[in-house]
Amino acid sequence: MLIAKKMPEKIGDMLVKNGILSQAQLMRALREQKKSPGERLGHTLVRLGYISRKGMVEFLNTQKVVNKKKSWIEKLLASFR
Repeated sequence: MLIAKKMPEKIGDMLVKNGILSQAQLMRALREQKKSPGERLGHTLVRLGYISRKGMVEFLNTQKVVNKKKSWIEKLLASFR
């Protein structure tokens, strides 16, 4: 019997699910991110003006509390400090 491993939720999907970002904005940001290799999506979203730096930090802090086991949230949050 195969057990499906749950894929980790991505920051863009989390922002769309929480109504902070539209699906169209996420798609544009992902295209823009490809033009800047190594840039994290959160930084691309801030650069495009889809979310403020403060708003991203607040969202990540909230997610850190809700999703205690997601170390990538810690890493992305640290990149905004």
